[in-house]
Amino acid sequence: MRSFLIVENKISEAEFFLKKIKESGGGFDDVRYFFSAFLSASRSVTIAIQCCLSGHKDFDEWYKKHQKRLKENKIAKYMLRARNESQKEAIYHINAVISSINLKREQHLTYFLDDVRGELKERDAVKVCEDFFVQLLEIVYDCLRNFGPQIDKLQYYTLESLKKMGKSFEDIEEETGLPRGWTKGISDKEKLRVLQKETFGSAVDNLFITYLHKNRFGDSA
Repeated sequence: MRSFLIVENKISEAEFFLKKIKESGGGFDDVRYFFSAFLSASRSVTIAIQCCLSGHKDFDEWYKKHQKRLKENKIAKYMLRARNESQKEAIYHINAVISSINLKREQHLTYFLDDVRGELKERDAVKVCEDFFVQLLEIVYDCLRNFGPQIDKLQYYTLESLKKMGKSFEDIEEETGLPRGWTKGISDKEKLRVLQKETFGSAVDNLFITYLHKNRFGDSA
């Protein structure tokens, strides 16, 4: 089973290109390229999840529910088709109209998605991309909530998790490459904080708080 860090990297990559679409002042071509990159990164998120957890107990049943939701969701279906046509036929599904011109005669563009099949209720490119990104982020969040201690270091290093696994602090120190007894002499709470700090933190914490308004443990933020 591969590190869940590859999932965190992919959802962060998707958000990177989402922000580029939102903030781009470079013109129409830049946004088209950012949209193409966003489609590719977004598609990689669920592939990375399967790569990390395929064969894991209960994963298939859990993932089938999310697959079903994505297949039934119009935005997700549109994005999958747009990604495939972008990769295989070099089709860009994004367009623009001039929404305003300032005193310097500079044009402001509003970007929208082509939708010849009438699949989307909303065609504003930024809104649709963000809505799709949030759907993917919710899958990543649900994955951490369901399989947390087995894939998430911050949930792995808890007293409850260590008790269930029958491991001591010395065992965890050894796993992380530290000498056994390295945290000796401090409280259990402080030991957990130190061990968490010595491992990779999650790249998605800020994404959960920004877009889902809660942290990885389900607490409102």
